[in-house]
Amino acid sequence: MAAYERYIAEDGLPRIVRPPNAKPLNRHPALQDKVRGLWYPCLVGVVPHYPATLEEYEAVQAASSKRIRRLIELKKWGCQGVPPGWAGKKKLLAKIRREGAERADRIVKKMIEEGITTDEGAMADVALAAAVEIVITKDTAPLTEHEARPTSRYLYSARDRLSAIKTVLEFTKTKPVVKTEAQLSVAEAWLDKISE
Repeated sequence: MAAYERYIAEDGLPRIVRPPNAKPLNRHPALQDKVRGLWYPCLVGVVPHYPATLEEYEAVQAASSKRIRRLIELKKWGCQGVPPGWAGKKKLLAKIRREGAERADRIVKKMIEEGITTDEGAMADVALAAAVEIVITKDTAPLTEHEARPTSRYLYSARDRLSAIKTVLEFTKTKPVVKTEAQLSVAEAWLDKISE
């Protein structure tokens, strides 16, 4: 069975059937099988503060939409401070980031011990550890059956991770030596030959 199945009830309005093992919605029991955004006359008097007419319902919906738009403009609505797909999981996110920072510190120390990078000071080590953390930090917990879609388990976007990978490679990989000295000697020889 899909996560949600819609059907039309006897009163002509759509309803939702949820899987039997799904967690109940944080809504009034009479609203559990109702589609959001539709006015149901059968709920008047059953659900507290439910609008009595369709016009009242539309006015409440418009006021709610206006309030949400205002809060979005003030940046007080939505997932502030967490990546997409992590809403309501700030404590878990902080724990995963702490674990990632610890792993990154161990990796940087091992890189210095093995000579992959040089110990250029505390600030360079902190910068390298932060870049390594961005690259490696991801949620390793298994997906639950109630998650709507398998989102990326990485805590940072692909752009941030690619930028951090570039930084790590700049720290660890030596750049090829530019052969300007050879070109200068060839140019000097050519100039000497011309001047004779």
